[in-house]
Amino acid sequence: MRRLSRIAAEIGMSAAIMVIQLGCDHRETREFKVMSPGPSSVLTQAQDVVIRVFLWECSDLSLAGRNGSLQVVTDDLSVPKTELIMFRSGRLSRRNDKWFLTDAKFVAEKELATEEALIIRPVDGAVIEAGSPQAASYRGILRCIPAGEQGFAVVNELDIESYLAGVVGAEMPAYWDGRALRAQAIACRTYALHQMHRRRSENANWDVTSDQGSQVYGGMGSEDRRIARVVQATKGIVLTYGPAGKEKLFPAYFSSSCGGHTQNAASVFGQRLTPLSGVACPYCKAVAKPEHYCWAPVEVSKDEVSRRLMERYPELASLEVIKDVQVARRSDYGRVEALRLIGRNGHSRLICGEDFRLGVTRPEQALRSSWYDMKDNGDSWRFENGRGWGHGVGLCQCGCEQMARQGRNTVEILAYYYPEATLVRAY
Repeated sequence: MRRLSRIAAEIGMSAAIMVIQLGCDHRETREFKVMSPGPSSVLTQAQDVVIRVFLWECSDLSLAGRNGSLQVVTDDLSVPKTELIMFRSGRLSRRNDKWFLTDAKFVAEKELATEEALIIRPVDGAVIEAGSPQAASYRGILRCIPAGEQGFAVVNELDIESYLAGVVGAEMPAYWDGRALRAQAIACRTYALHQMHRRRSENANWDVTSDQGSQVYGGMGSEDRRIARVVQATKGIVLTYGPAGKEKLFPAYFSSSCGGHTQNAASVFGQRLTPLSGVACPYCKAVAKPEHYCWAPVEVSKDEVSRRLMERYPELASLEVIKDVQVARRSDYGRVEALRLIGRNGHSRLICGEDFRLGVTRPEQALRSSWYDMKDNGDSWRFENGRGWGHGVGLCQCGCEQMARQGRNTVEILAYYYPEATLVRAY
């Protein structure tokens, strides 16, 4: 077994070996390296691994305590946290660098005597319900961080296993095969811990977002008893890569349906990692909806393509107006990896295929992936013969489910989509 020295050095852990039983429904036994927490480790128990999830930014937030009250405290680290007020429901707002709380019971608005970030925490077993405008329930606490003079960012801080229960349930149907769900849980945990270590080294205010920019997180509304069992069955298990003694966590990306071949992460995220190098996937076609595996043609006017790209990527302003688009590079199996944008002034810029897709796509004109043929229709671009849904890097969720249906276990599924990755238990 290889020693996980890199993670041990980062989080103060020593390595030991034991056998882990992965399954609830099926026997999936293999050896994993188990990281035994040292005295200085923050990962002494799963509930001590706190992740910070950016929910949204707003200037006005509805709050309520389900089955109890909420407490507002300051987030000034220079003094002990001081209780400001306790309430059952109300609205928190920020304007002109000042915080205001309206208690629904008393209606009157109260100015809070601080300009620092605020923490909203439940009291006596309450659950936080928060929304802007529609409320959802969240475990843990909410940290409200000033953003400009009028707004604030809302960040949910909670233990990572509870977070994963709200992620796996949002990312994969709870009725899918347990082996696929366990693979999804391990991938989600790996991605979350990788992002957490990276973001905290940058002194960022949060680790992940709650949308597809990171992993979709729906709070308690996405939880399910079956998902909770899956998360518990894989508790602490993550994916790593690298030579003996130098193993590392990596961002274990995943997408809905790869369309027949997963994409090399280097083409999308600029990361050359063996576990994210891309593999053929003959599985997802059996599970993916036909309109997702082979999506209908999309036609977008050339003026609209130029406007959307310029709007999303201001650095393209040097082209003045995008007059032509050419596919500059495709993968061996056909996915668009790069395009050349040619401006009215004759200048040109290369753009990643996935960046182009995200810039051009709209809900009513969705390019579901970067795997398509592109046709010049005079005043418009026609994207046809499209395959797959999402960026296609890492685990193919529909392919994962089909492999499970065919009897492949969680370990085999992860080994297939993340070649040469090693499963370890981080806590």
